[in-house]
Amino acid sequence: MKKRIAVALAILFCLLTAHVLSDVGNFNSYDSSSSGSDSSWGSSWSSSNSSSYSSSSSSNYDGEWDFETVMVVVIMIGVYMLFRMRSKKNRPQGGRPPAQTQVADNTREISAAIAAIDPAFSAEQFLAFAKEVYITLQQAWMARDWETVRLFEKDTLYRQHELQLQEYVKLGRINVIERINVNQAFLHRYLRDSALEHLTVYMRVRMIDYIIDEKTRQVLKGQKDVDCHLEYLLTFERKNGVTSAASPEQAQVIACPHCGAPTKVTSSGKCEYCDFIVSTIDYGWVLADISGISPGSAPAGAAVTIQD
Repeated sequence: MKKRIAVALAILFCLLTAHVLSDVGNFNSYDSSSSGSDSSWGSSWSSSNSSSYSSSSSSNYDGEWDFETVMVVVIMIGVYMLFRMRSKKNRPQGGRPPAQTQVADNTREISAAIAAIDPAFSAEQFLAFAKEVYITLQQAWMARDWETVRLFEKDTLYRQHELQLQEYVKLGRINVIERINVNQAFLHRYLRDSALEHLTVYMRVRMIDYIIDEKTRQVLKGQKDVDCHLEYLLTFERKNGVTSAASPEQAQVIACPHCGAPTKVTSSGKCEYCDFIVSTIDYGWVLADISGISPGSAPAGAAVTIQD
């Protein structure tokens, strides 16, 4: 009986996780509406998962299903159907955007808090930078060349995305991302602790997003002609004491910690002389976290938090 329940649980787990999630961070669930976002990280589904489940479940199943086992399966399938209905509640058909989440625009309050210690800070310039980072990440994700975004991400996030992208290469898949349009972006949350500043940006995006087989070019997930509507929170960090450049064109030149040569930290994540990776968090903002927002949710938290 326990083995049969285990098999039923495995079936339910496979049903609930049988999505190929994509775009940077694996947020698009590719449901029939092609809208909304999913905050799961690193979840994927492939034929290898299916075959491994089939072999393990067949070894546990003895060919006899009693009434209790059937009821367990029926209940779990019902739970799955309820889960799918609720997940699609705010996902209209035809690629139309879902109802926008209630995320507070705290740009004015946050700008004042940062300007108190960094008079050159400009919310407009920072949001333009955040949009550029987001689009650059998506383009690198499609090109399957994560080295090009080394400058923009904190090391832990860079490694996480790099591993996810390696899985696409291993499976022979390409995530095609086209017509990226950032419809809305504003400052949502700011935290300053004893070591770092943390600045969170809300971003609402529309784009074409689908997955193809790299050899056959066949579309595996998503649609070529349907817009996906996604919402994100992107959190950037920099060390306390770092201030903004007087203009976005003004690149900061520092001495490479490895060879001592002057290098522009805003132009490349590597020293142009010795290829040493420069930790850009010491000199400016880097992306430390990106998360998807489910339709209808309302992230909580104070707009500005200053910790001594």
